[in-house]
Amino acid sequence: YVSFASYEDGEVEIISPAGASLGTLDMTKTTGNPKAPYVLRYTLDPNLPSSATSHPIPAGTRFICSVPCLAVYDDIGNNQADETLMMGFTP
Repeated sequence: YVSFASYEDGEVEIISPAGASLGTLDMTKTTGNPKAPYVLRYTLDPNLPSSATSHPIPAGTRFICSVPCLAVYDDIGNNQADETLMMGFTP
């Protein structure tokens, strides 16, 4: 999966490796606390339970945040210490 967090209300567009838009998803707050971040967790199959051992996302998939955000990728494999921070830029 890929998780996103931001202190600003925003959305994330997902682009396939072939360049097709897979949709745009809204980041939401999980609490009413004004200091809580807006968050989004993305998997290719939203029906997979959180206990699933794999949430495959193809190499080359792009994510476009409408606001500055932090993104973290985790393949939920055997090594639970393998999270990857993702970075990008604002054109």
